[in-house]
Amino acid sequence: ESGQWQEAITEYRSLLAMAPRSDEAYYFIAQAELKLEDIASSMNSFAKSYILDGGYSAAAYDMLRTIYGANTGGNLQGMDNVVNDARRELR
Repeated sequence: ESGQWQEAITEYRSLLAMAPRSDEAYYFIAQAELKLEDIASSMNSFAKSYILDGGYSAAAYDMLRTIYGANTGGNLQGMDNVVNDARRELR
């Protein structure tokens, strides 16, 4: 099963090569990374999807809040750091 998720990440990264501002691609990369239990990468990808402010932005933000909160005992302080790091990477 992990090979399937890794393949999905590879395919969506290929899409990003053609459409680097695709919030959809980042959203589905984040979902696959979450399935692979790569929490830090998943949060980063959800943050990028959120920042790009497309059709997946709200869902990406909800997922980011959920994952961040689950890994910090419900404390969302510092989530802005994840978003700011992703914003820098998108520039």
